[in-house]
Amino acid sequence: MDFNGLWHDDEFRKNLKMLGIAVVVVLLAIILLNINWGKKVETFVDNTGPKIVRVTSNNMDGNYTINQTIEIVVEFNEEIFLSLDGDNPRLALKLDNDVVKYAEFVDNNSRTEMVFRYVVSKGDSVRRLDYLSEDSLEANGCTVRDRYGNVASLLLPLTSTDNSLSGNKNISFETNDPYAYIVESQISQELKEFTIIFNRKVDGFTFEDIDVYNGSKNNFR
Repeated sequence: MDFNGLWHDDEFRKNLKMLGIAVVVVLLAIILLNINWGKKVETFVDNTGPKIVRVTSNNMDGNYTINQTIEIVVEFNEEIFLSLDGDNPRLALKLDNDVVKYAEFVDNNSRTEMVFRYVVSKGDSVRRLDYLSEDSLEANGCTVRDRYGNVASLLLPLTSTDNSLSGNKNISFETNDPYAYIVESQISQELKEFTIIFNRKVDGFTFEDIDVYNGSKNNFR
């Protein structure tokens, strides 16, 4: 066999080069297999749904009145994805005198939060706003899941605890007009004392605001 002639044959040299590349690939594969041989392959399986960790508000602490908006933020421990197949979710709020009102869902643009909005209306009164109970978040046909399809728990933190709405914010509203009553005391046979007591703090009340019927203000001092 004329090896000198074969070496100068372009086709032979091309095939030899391809063979060399193939040998290198096989050797690399063997090396990689030896490195990973016997290694345990770990896979991550998430079968736990998201849960609510905190409820707060975008509003500052303070007193709010008619037509002002309260934004309530429900925070989850991971990203959530909503399927709005029915009505929008809503959050039951507890006002004074056991009155229940609802904050309506508006968005979850942050992916880890659900935002609810409530507009204060005439007659609303509450000393410190909070939701009604642990199960006050009503899905209304909406499904909340994580990226793996696990359904979220919608249980809220216990009311009045650190992670509840009232634990994070001091929001109140009073939309009814203040009222007052008069307490009469007999100081002496000729002198009586009248004390005007309001149901809440008022500003700017003076003696000039008092009207007297069947008598004269000049008799007061």
